[in-house]
Amino acid sequence: MPWIRIPKTSGVRPYTIDMYKIVALFGFFSLLACSNNPSPNKAPVSDHRDTNKLTGEAMIINQGHSSGSGADLRLSFTGVRDLAKSRAFTIQSNYDQKNIGFTLYVPKKGYAPGRIESTGQASNNFLIILQQLYKQKPDSARIFIDSLTFDCISLGDIYNKDSMGTASQTLIAADYKIFMESKDEKNFAELFLNVNEAAHWIELKEKDEEYRAAIIDFLSKKRN
Repeated sequence: MPWIRIPKTSGVRPYTIDMYKIVALFGFFSLLACSNNPSPNKAPVSDHRDTNKLTGEAMIINQGHSSGSGADLRLSFTGVRDLAKSRAFTIQSNYDQKNIGFTLYVPKKGYAPGRIESTGQASNNFLIILQQLYKQKPDSARIFIDSLTFDCISLGDIYNKDSMGTASQTLIAADYKIFMESKDEKNFAELFLNVNEAAHWIELKEKDEEYRAAIIDFLSKKRN
């Protein structure tokens, strides 16, 4: 690349310009201009991370009570594990633009212990929503309990029927009754549970509205 010499003029010191540097500077500013003006045919890259994506199906509330304040809840589950004595359901649903859920262990037979476990923020969201639906005073100092063991009894299974009306071996749903009781037996609550594996949902049905405060107490703990 040649050098360009500027002729000497009065009061001006002669100097030379390196054409390689000119080309390099031109290229740099061209790239800078392109980076600040994305092509109109290409959407700009978003840095938004979809951390608020809703999971599962929307929770359904059955307000069938005469008072209009019933809170029988249907939640979807996205996974199930078959264990030795129980089946573990990964409850994932959503309500009011919030993910809600927990892990529910349901015994396979008879009268046996079951368990409910927290899955983190989705469980805390469920607790807050349950407080609202049960018309209990919100308590920000409490979060969903890590794990709660309860007694569970099977109330019967519902099997699919063939065209002749004969029950097949395909299990549609199963009904249970849940008993929650404190160690000192001063606190007690009951719930009905229905599990529909074919449709991938569970229902938590109220036994009596008088158990609402106790259910909230069983499912929560003080924040650390």
